[in-house]
Amino acid sequence: MVTPPSFRLVKLLPCALFPAFIFLGAPRISPRAQGSNLVLTRVAQAQLDSLASRVGEKIKKNNRDEAPAKVLVFDFTWMSPGISSRFGTILADHFSEMLKAHSNGVEVLDRKLLDEYLKNTLTRIEDLKSNSACLQIGEDLGATEIIRANLVEEGTQELSVLVQAVGSEPPFSDQIRFAITKQMEDMLSEPVPSYSQVPDPIPPEPGVLVMGSGSIDGVSSPSCITCPDPNYTEVARSERLNGTVVLSAVITIAGDVTAIHVVKPLPLGLTQRAIETARKWKLKPATKDGNPLPVRVDITFTFKVL
Repeated sequence: MVTPPSFRLVKLLPCALFPAFIFLGAPRISPRAQGSNLVLTRVAQAQLDSLASRVGEKIKKNNRDEAPAKVLVFDFTWMSPGISSRFGTILADHFSEMLKAHSNGVEVLDRKLLDEYLKNTLTRIEDLKSNSACLQIGEDLGATEIIRANLVEEGTQELSVLVQAVGSEPPFSDQIRFAITKQMEDMLSEPVPSYSQVPDPIPPEPGVLVMGSGSIDGVSSPSCITCPDPNYTEVARSERLNGTVVLSAVITIAGDVTAIHVVKPLPLGLTQRAIETARKWKLKPATKDGNPLPVRVDITFTFKVL
């Protein structure tokens, strides 16, 4: 839907709703996870290793395919709804490496794949509320099984780690509990860096008239010739994500959409879908005194799951 004369393109996108022992020595782990050895106590490492062993065996037992199960471990979260923390990331890194050490018949995917996904789609762990959404991301990254865990503080300086494995049939859960130090407790509430995007700075553009979301006397706004709507990503649909993506773009005298900058993003791939779609648009250019001229305008896509 176009709302003249301001040319704030507002695309309302309805979408039907379619149904995340005794310690005998640590296994070999990557340098990334080795840093957690400085944080985890010996008892905590032993408990986590035992948990990884049990989970790996259960995944292998449940796997009915000839190929090994491919597992992706998500950041461990705490509180409700689940939020990420530095300690949760350390535990997830360590658990992933321990699971890999016990991976006879199970392939553990590098968690850097998840980091890259979150970065590229401007997504936070907090945006992933459901197992179905996490499983969809896992499948997109090549996993057949995902591991999620919630951290719950039990009484004074005790922590429960409640693990869920989703993907195989039937899904299952397991848990451990260990005492936490003051350092662990502090890191539990320490946030991790966010991948949310700051609005892009727009450099000077000589010859381009800035209209934004408003109108200018004597200048006709661009109008749509072909303006398709972007589609939902499967994971955004799973999370029932509603909201708006605001882009700033130049509409050329040929009616093309160029020089796109993100003003307001949405996670889970919706910003990318909006950008990809806007690039396909064809419009009648803005005019002044009957002559076409390039203008920079705001384009707003509104995503709504019904």
